[in-house]
Amino acid sequence: MKQKAFSSDSLPYFLFFFFLIFYLGTNSGHLGTYDAAMEYEIIHNIMRLGSFELKDEQFHEISAARGQDGKLYSPHGLGQSLIMLPFYYCGEGLAKLFPQFPEMRIHHFCISLMNPAITALTCTLVYLFHRKLGYRTKTAIGVSCIYGFCTLAFPYTKVSFDVTLTAFLLLSAAYSVVLFRQTFSSRWIFLSGILLGFSLLTRIASLLVLPFFSIYVYSCLKDNGRPFRSIGKQLILYALPILFFIILVGWYNSVRFGVFYQDGHSADSAVKLTTPVLVGVVGQLISPGKGLFLYSPILLFSFLGVRRFYHTHKREMLLFCSLICVNLLFYSKLSNWSGDWCWGPRFTLPIVPFFIIFIGCFREGIDFQSRTRLKRIWIVLLVLSFFVQVLGVTVDGTRRIGRRYESNTVSSTEVYWNPVKSPLIDHLQLITRISQKPTPVPRNESLQLESVSYEDTTADFWFVYLYSIGIPVRWILISLSFLIVLNMYFGYVIFQETYRRSCARC
Repeated sequence: MKQKAFSSDSLPYFLFFFFLIFYLGTNSGHLGTYDAAMEYEIIHNIMRLGSFELKDEQFHEISAARGQDGKLYSPHGLGQSLIMLPFYYCGEGLAKLFPQFPEMRIHHFCISLMNPAITALTCTLVYLFHRKLGYRTKTAIGVSCIYGFCTLAFPYTKVSFDVTLTAFLLLSAAYSVVLFRQTFSSRWIFLSGILLGFSLLTRIASLLVLPFFSIYVYSCLKDNGRPFRSIGKQLILYALPILFFIILVGWYNSVRFGVFYQDGHSADSAVKLTTPVLVGVVGQLISPGKGLFLYSPILLFSFLGVRRFYHTHKREMLLFCSLICVNLLFYSKLSNWSGDWCWGPRFTLPIVPFFIIFIGCFREGIDFQSRTRLKRIWIVLLVLSFFVQVLGVTVDGTRRIGRRYESNTVSSTEVYWNPVKSPLIDHLQLITRISQKPTPVPRNESLQLESVSYEDTTADFWFVYLYSIGIPVRWILISLSFLIVLNMYFGYVIFQETYRRSCARC
């Protein structure tokens, strides 16, 4: 019987659901960070009170700042909170269906699904990007899996930091401008402006990448030989949404702190530009406790793809390298260059997709059949990268490093620079200790979500927490089995379609 061939348009959808279901199976079901709790509080107060004010004074001890009216406000952008909105509404509906459970816990659970969805979208976009660059389906799917399972993107599906959204927005903007260069369609240049503008609303530091995107767009228009009037029209389409979001950011700042350029970070010592650049760059890339290439060793292969990418896509290579460099240099100057409390170098996540594109170029052009030694290194780094992500997913990295700091058993300097004190070693030792002598999960039959205890010494998965409050094991097993079977189906379809296309090329 002839196998069913899925259309090329359907494969991205299968990829999205494949990643999404996998992430749902490994999700924790809680927000995981104070930043996310603060952003949830914003959207909650907007919907209930029509105010940006933070009512909980404990946020003042973290990073919230006093506004011009003496009230407490978040120093974070509004973008992440707006993206939370559909998940918040989902929580509202579930809270009405299950009134016996605390409303806030239900909201937190629904919002915890946000980053899995965003990361699944980013993985799908990685696939689409590689296809638009002319790479094979096999290569595109392979590098999307590398991004989704072998980089920081995987552990960050479990914590609602805004770097996950920023990574998606910047990659989407890059995808849009590349498509604009290929088609010169006005919709792509307008969409890139919207995406860049929303990235500003999410993280104001995204302002640093605007010049490089603008230069890319202008150079594409100029080299195309278009008349000045046509160039001006396209540039206006690009600039208008960016200008709109800049005005929106300024208005949001003025409402909270009285002036358009004040976002609440001025009194925050963590964002002072006091770190020597070299220290910050080395720390973010190769330090034992925070080095990107230790948390995602497979990214080392990106250096082997840069040269080939330069020859095939020179202008895009210059754009991507500029984005990587400006991000590294800026965050390297921050006193909080590490992004603590978090797993790995948090601020590098938005540039990881661009490393992945270079890896895709390398993989597309290499024949491992004749390079057996290189193939062995590739496999070793691939397995090691996935193993490192498992360390970050199994134990709540944010809570764990926070507990270590609060107990004064280790200093931040030791965590960053002493290999023995690295979170990588700490998580490995903790997981080994738990597996050898498991700590019984505290279980009660109250079925009350407020009794959940999020400890850093137990596996950080939603089914563990449901078990701890007395949910019947059979229902947990049924839920897990359903997710596994569904994910296997999507995985099979993707494999089948990749194999079919590979055969068609032969």
